[in-house]
Amino acid sequence: MAAEREQVGAEFQALRAFLVEQEGRLLGRLEELSREVTRKQHENLAQLGSEVARLSGLRGQIQETAQKPDLDLLQEFKGTLSGCSSVPGPKPTTVSSEMKNKVWNVSLKTFVLKGLLRKFKEDLRGELEKEEK
Repeated sequence: MAAEREQVGAEFQALRAFLVEQEGRLLGRLEELSREVTRKQHENLAQLGSEVARLSGLRGQIQETAQKPDLDLLQEFKGTLSGCSSVPGPKPTTVSSEMKNKVWNVSLKTFVLKGLLRKFKEDLRGELEKEEK
């Protein structure tokens, strides 16, 4: 009987160690994805900041040009207008397919893990209840 207890204890200890290892791996992947998303957000913010600065400069030019007499205004309008066209319009930010796949894979593994753990608990309870009867 003591050998059986040791074996059960050893099996559960191995299961706990396995689950801790898998938890670490999954949390590591989530942390990596989080850093990647944060990096991409910072890149997008830097790009937007640059565009805002260019637009602010153009706004200043337009305001300065608008203060000039009509003839000067018309002469400088073409240059100001061409400066405006050099500013790119807002670019839609897309999420790379690689990033989508990584997030999808982690989500899928989490979903599968929940199902496996639920099934494991049900099976274990069922087996233990059979022995008690």
